[in-house]
Amino acid sequence: MKNRIILRQLFIALMVSLMTVISLVNTVQAAILFEGWSKVLVSGEHVGYIVQRYEFDEKKKEFKETHFLKTGANAGGLQESLVARADASFKPIAYQYTGLVNNAPMTVDASFKGDKMTAVVTEGKTKKTVSNTMPKGTFLSAFLGYVMLQGKEGLKKGVKYEYQGILEESATISKGEAFIAEEETVSGIPAFRILNNINGSKFISLVSHKAEVLGTTSPAIGTQTILVSTMEEAVAGFGVNSANLATLFGSMPTGRENEIVRRGLQPPKPTAKPASGIPTPTITAPTAPVVNAVTPAVPATSPAVVPPTAPAVSKPAIVAPTAPVVTPPAQPQGKGP
Repeated sequence: MKNRIILRQLFIALMVSLMTVISLVNTVQAAILFEGWSKVLVSGEHVGYIVQRYEFDEKKKEFKETHFLKTGANAGGLQESLVARADASFKPIAYQYTGLVNNAPMTVDASFKGDKMTAVVTEGKTKKTVSNTMPKGTFLSAFLGYVMLQGKEGLKKGVKYEYQGILEESATISKGEAFIAEEETVSGIPAFRILNNINGSKFISLVSHKAEVLGTTSPAIGTQTILVSTMEEAVAGFGVNSANLATLFGSMPTGRENEIVRRGLQPPKPTAKPASGIPTPTITAPTAPVVNAVTPAVPATSPAVVPPTAPAVSKPAIVAPTAPVVTPPAQPQGKGP
């Protein structure tokens, strides 16, 4: 379960961040803010892929995050999909999560009313209803980047964000923190290195100044995600069901809305000591960082990564990585990010 959480957080970090909110076109009902394909590696071996999209529906004043994760049998044979919705102030509206681990299915169908969350969780033939009262400011982890953006200090080295996030795959609420440790350059792209910790799981994300996650890594389990410029590189031999993806996303994701594609750059392949790209430093946050309390209606995060070896896991933890900052779209009337 812990590995599954780390995975998903990585993805979150990966994604959460991927939310580049640039120029929302009012003539388009649902503008794509970010869309990209990432490959998943365990101990340097390519074991699967993740595709993710963030959108803003101008008419409904809603944000939407959709992602799909798949890994080979050597990494647990995982499949995960998520469709999450939040209003313009990032208050949760609903989400549907589906997971498959070693052919064992799991679904979570959650809805929200006021400060109450109700989720129907189905594992195999077992179904249960989970009800939680959300602390003020709780958000879906898939939107973590916005939480950081709304912080008093914004994106800046030395700032730490603390928050309450919903882990979609388990329908639970957990405390988390994201510490902006360093500024560096990844494949020519200025980025922040962010140290993430949620539900006891730690991982690192590299995020551009536009809040796009270029990659994530979990030193504890040797798992990485790397944003790439083409679907073919991310998918390799793991297979894609285009019809299912088009149904899940509403259209087949091309993965062209991200910094890697815009720059025409390819992140370097991970090595034992990469000169640039996705490092795996130890997670040690400097002392006395500036702490920003998360205000209500502030959220953000991204998809999951895979557990290392595929030991007979009853249900590896697919966690959403934390998502660094994003520049929100032109704010709708009334409340907004």
